[in-house]
Amino acid sequence: MKPLFLLPVLTVVTVTACETLELTPGPDEQVAVDAGVQVDGGAPPKPKFATTAVDGGNLTIVQALSDQVFVAFDFDTGEEAPFVDAKWDIAFRRQRVRLRGGVNGDGGVAAIPLVDAGFADVTRAPDAGYLYDQPDGDDANTEPDTVFENAETWYRYDPTIHALFGRPIVYVVRSDEQQYFKVALESFYDKAGTPAVIQMRWAKLPAP
Repeated sequence: MKPLFLLPVLTVVTVTACETLELTPGPDEQVAVDAGVQVDGGAPPKPKFATTAVDGGNLTIVQALSDQVFVAFDFDTGEEAPFVDAKWDIAFRRQRVRLRGGVNGDGGVAAIPLVDAGFADVTRAPDAGYLYDQPDGDDANTEPDTVFENAETWYRYDPTIHALFGRPIVYVVRSDEQQYFKVALESFYDKAGTPAVIQMRWAKLPAP
């Protein structure tokens, strides 16, 4: 009688990883970290802003994915700027938007929201009425009361589908170099539905 060899039974387990796409705004209990560059083991940081020229101005794609770290932009140079340096005009963290003026810095950056204005219809900067970011007031979060979120919130939130949509608002921003720019935040998502990939349309305006 031949010896009986028992072969081990191999069980193959397939694990499928599921990644949930977060479409809702980040919670307010996160504390913002005022740092413009994240440590990445010495690797060069990836650009958070990609700008292309479009008819009537520029279209900048903003990668504001972190719920703790702001990324910042300088309208005067049209380039990304360190959030910790005194060179930026506007900064983003998820749906949060700050200007380097008022409570958020000494750059004197201010803005006027023009509700229901067409981007092409804004051809000159207003001569008065500019607003600064203010300290946190009596509301449900601990964020500063900013021009882009409190004077006229740049987005509307749809609780039925948990999504943000840009409102028809053109903000006229006065930079730290006393230059004027019209700015519209048109979308919070990229084509794949990834949140916090903001489409920012902007163009320089003549001074008042």
